[in-house]
Amino acid sequence: MKRLIYFILGLLVASCYDDKGNYTYQEVNTLDVSLNKVYSVRLDKDTTVTIIPQLSQSLQENEDNLEYTWLHSTTNHNFYGHGKFDTVGLEQNLNFHIDPEAKNLAYAHYFRLNVYDRITDIEYPVNTTIELIKPYVGSWMILHRKNGQTELGSVEYIGGDIVVQEDAYYEETLKDAVNKAFEISEPGDIILLSPSTSSFDEFKGYEERGRIFKQYVNEK
Repeated sequence: MKRLIYFILGLLVASCYDDKGNYTYQEVNTLDVSLNKVYSVRLDKDTTVTIIPQLSQSLQENEDNLEYTWLHSTTNHNFYGHGKFDTVGLEQNLNFHIDPEAKNLAYAHYFRLNVYDRITDIEYPVNTTIELIKPYVGSWMILHRKNGQTELGSVEYIGGDIVVQEDAYYEETLKDAVNKAFEISEPGDIILLSPSTSSFDEFKGYEERGRIFKQYVNEK
């Protein structure tokens, strides 16, 4: 029993021994990558979304040691497994174009930015989402007068920003107005030509205006 106690005491003494070995410790570069969780974007005729990540490194003064890969998906928001996603960028900033006329337009686009540090051989993944918002959906419509003319304005809340348009539906010609109506409408909506609205001498009379309106609609 005494031998066992002496043995344990010997181990304790050895564990408290001050290691005087010659070691060199080197600080490792660390990276912080920051993106907004969601980027809310108003869908327009030609929509290009620019995402600029915020980067900071503990040791490196420039970003020559970094490589970037942007992945995109409309279904795989976690980018786990072998889901469907594409590489859409190899630069630090992403410029992503969205075609509003696309046949299968998605209103949610998921992204992963992988930032690779060549010095430490460490990759830093960060996810984000682009959320598309149709014009005037959920907006306040305000009827008002300006310079003697009645206008229908809109107030929209998009991604923390307030977007105000004094005359939301103004177009130069009837054809432009029909195109605008088709752009913002959904299946089942009614597009109505108001016969009492002035056409500012674009047509000879209401009959011609009605006939051309039907022509423009049938061309769609």
